[in-house]
Amino acid sequence: MSVNARYRLLQGGYWMLFCAGYGYVTVFLLAEGFSAGAIGVITALFGIFAAVLQPWLGRLADRGGRFGWKPMLLVLAALGLGDAVLLCLRPPQAVTGVLFGALLMLISAMMPLVNAASFHYRSQGKPVDFGSARGVGSLCYAVLSLVLGQLTARLGGGIVPLAVLGAAALFLLFVLLMPCEPAPAKPKAEPKGDRRRGFLVRYPAFCVMLGASTLMLAFHNITNTYLIQILGAVGGDSADLGVAIALAAVMELPVMFGFSRIARRWSAGSLLTIAGMAFVAKGVWYLMAGSVWGILAAQILQMFSFALFASASVYYAEESMEEQDKVTGQACMSCTITAGAVLGNLVGGWVLDACGVGILLAVALGMAVTGAVLAGVSEKL
Repeated sequence: MSVNARYRLLQGGYWMLFCAGYGYVTVFLLAEGFSAGAIGVITALFGIFAAVLQPWLGRLADRGGRFGWKPMLLVLAALGLGDAVLLCLRPPQAVTGVLFGALLMLISAMMPLVNAASFHYRSQGKPVDFGSARGVGSLCYAVLSLVLGQLTARLGGGIVPLAVLGAAALFLLFVLLMPCEPAPAKPKAEPKGDRRRGFLVRYPAFCVMLGASTLMLAFHNITNTYLIQILGAVGGDSADLGVAIALAAVMELPVMFGFSRIARRWSAGSLLTIAGMAFVAKGVWYLMAGSVWGILAAQILQMFSFALFASASVYYAEESMEEQDKVTGQACMSCTITAGAVLGNLVGGWVLDACGVGILLAVALGMAVTGAVLAGVSEKL
């Protein structure tokens, strides 16, 4: 099996795990008796832990040697599998919240390593198409979401830990299948010239884009984590949730599979700005939707919002960073997903409990607008 085929399996396994964890966190925790505010606190708290962990793992991976992406990914995948086993044992409510939060932290920490693997192989002259692999990930996400939506509607949210367990086992297997030729350890050297300057000074546009990405993803996380409540406000249920998530994932496929061609014509920064404008349009559509069909129609904009963001953000980090900072750059960009989850889930849970779905969507739209503006500013720096 070629490296490209194995990498597609790796992305597929990862996004199945992401779907079972992040896609159905609210369904599962609501079934376990948690309020929307408590769910926001759990996801935010462990998101903060992940935000600290991701750059640290990135710096380790940048050094090469025995701290390469694959050994670290194996450890994280094994920990995720163990966490899923414990969840399936149905511990007390408080322990369940901690375990599921830890699972989300581990899934977040895996993302920069999964993305960095493609550039690791490309640097060795092995053809790996990140866009098509990420498209396979979206396809797997869509299929599992559709199945899980039906299962949770019939059997309840308690089925989610079993789905997490199966996805974690598959992902660990796919990590083991990946060939790994460790990069040589990079010798430590005294900082010279630009290396003495701080990250913000060396990469000002990148840092502004990190802020933009965080806000865009705060919108994305609010409208995903609390999508079951958004649908419930217009008469939907968990079966409709499965359809909505699956539809969004399918909408990602044309962009994912064609991204290598798109990237030849547009810079990654420009594509992130376009994604920001699409997030705004999606927010407006959510506010205007008065039925389940309206919410489903808004999911079509996933093609131009998150689909563009997911691929362009990886390329943006690769284009913006110096060679010795590339995995750190991937980790920082992945950190915005975590930071967006912290901001979106925490604020979203509080607003939803206090003010309802309408105000929640208005707040989310405000975040998307600010993020789009900052992305445009970053392009001018």
